[in-house]
Amino acid sequence: MPDFTQSVQGLEPPTVVDHVLLPVADLEVGAQRFYERFGLKGIPGGRHPGVGTANVIVPLGLQYLELIAVVDQGEAASSRLGGRVARALKEGRMFVAWALRTQDLDAVRARIQGAGWDLPPIVEGSRKRPDGQVLRWRTQDVEAGPEPSAVPFVIEWRIPDGLHPGEAGSSHRDGSAALRRWASSHASKRAGSSPIRRNPMWAC
Repeated sequence: MPDFTQSVQGLEPPTVVDHVLLPVADLEVGAQRFYERFGLKGIPGGRHPGVGTANVIVPLGLQYLELIAVVDQGEAASSRLGGRVARALKEGRMFVAWALRTQDLDAVRARIQGAGWDLPPIVEGSRKRPDGQVLRWRTQDVEAGPEPSAVPFVIEWRIPDGLHPGEAGSSHRDGSAALRRWASSHASKRAGSSPIRRNPMWAC
């Protein structure tokens, strides 16, 4: 079970920052540049079937950074995530999305819907690591549009202990690293109705 010790006390279900997605045009080149600039070493992640993207993981213990690239333009054009990555790259953005981790995605969905939001369906996802291990998860988007969004999506991992991407072995320049702080802002199309403001789940 992934770690939830960073969750706000009393928050149910426990919810914490999981990862941040950063777009790159080429995974190998992007990972090399990231290491040269920040000293953080990425490891091959895998391809997202049917989404048209693949990733490199930068492990940070309880969290991770995900360098993500489009590897199949056709698949990416027909998927929400693939489309967002392609758009971010086209517009020269340095950010695609970020994710919160939860133990109970159905409870999170019900809570957001209870705040008056219409949500797209929960999506099942997976990817195969280079060692053959398959990682599985479920995700809930809040914003269903095609643009990169500062509103987080929510992920529920369905993996054995020890397989969270943040826990992968790393060889960062200065040893182990961690995500100390993450700041995001969002201008909602519905004034005053952003779930970041209305729902304490986002205060992680």
